[in-house]
Amino acid sequence: KILEELTKSLAKATTTEQISQLVSDLITNRFPQCGVELKAGAHEGVPVKFGDQTIATISVTHPTAPFNDDEVALIRAVAEKISGPFNKAMALEIAQREAAVDKLTGLANRRGLELMAAKLTGKPVSIVVVDVNCLKSINDNFGHKAGDAALVRIAAHLQAAFYDAQLTCRLGGDEFVVFSEADRRTLRTQIRNFRRMVVWDPAHEPYKRMLFGASCGLATTPVDGKNIEQAMHCADKRMYAIKARFKRFADRPVADCVV
Repeated sequence: KILEELTKSLAKATTTEQISQLVSDLITNRFPQCGVELKAGAHEGVPVKFGDQTIATISVTHPTAPFNDDEVALIRAVAEKISGPFNKAMALEIAQREAAVDKLTGLANRRGLELMAAKLTGKPVSIVVVDVNCLKSINDNFGHKAGDAALVRIAAHLQAAFYDAQLTCRLGGDEFVVFSEADRRTLRTQIRNFRRMVVWDPAHEPYKRMLFGASCGLATTPVDGKNIEQAMHCADKRMYAIKARFKRFADRPVADCVV
C-alpha cells in the first residue's frame, strides 16, 4: 500500500525537492519517530541507484531501536521506486541550471537574469549595468583569448566587489548586470571598489594605454523605474552617458560610474 501511494504521488512530482518531501512524508508516516533525509550523491544510508551509479541516499535515523529486516526492505523498495523519477528530475534541474549560466565566466546569463527578475517582480531592487571599455581593441591587438581572459577577470571582480548581490550576470559580449538589495550608498562604494579592481589588476597592465576600463550605470526600483525593465533602461542610459565621457579622456585609462 505504501509503495502504491508513492507510485501515484511520483507521477505528480517533477523536482528533486518534491520527491524528497514525498519520501520523508511516507517514511515518517510509517515510522513517526524517525528522522528522514534524501540527499543527492552517496552518503551513509540506503543508496538510490540508477544503473550502477548511486545518485542519492535515503538516510533514516531511529531514536529507539534499529530497523528490522522488513523495515529495511521497505526503505530499499522506496529507494528503488524513486530511482527513475529522481534521476529524471535531477537531470532536468542540472540542464536548467546550465542553461542559465554563462559558460565563459560562470556568471548567470540572460536566461538567469530573466529567472531572477521574475522572482524579484514587485520588490525594490537596485541594478548596476556594466560595460567593458575597449574590449574590441584587446581582441584586435592581443587576440580573442586575451579578450576572453579579460572578461573572466571582470566577472571575478564583479563577484568580489558586489559580494552580497542577488545576481551577477553577463548579458553577452562585454555587458554585465548586477541585481542588489543594498542601499545606494553601499552600491556607490562597491562600484568604486570594482572600478579600482579593474584598473589596477596586474593582468590588465598591457591594456591601460588602450583605455581599458568599465563604465557603470546605477538605477533603482521604484525610484528610477516602476519595474526592473524600466530601471534597467535607466541604468543603461546612465552607463552610456559615462561611456561617452570616458571616451573624452583618451589620454588616460579610467573605470568610472554614473549614478
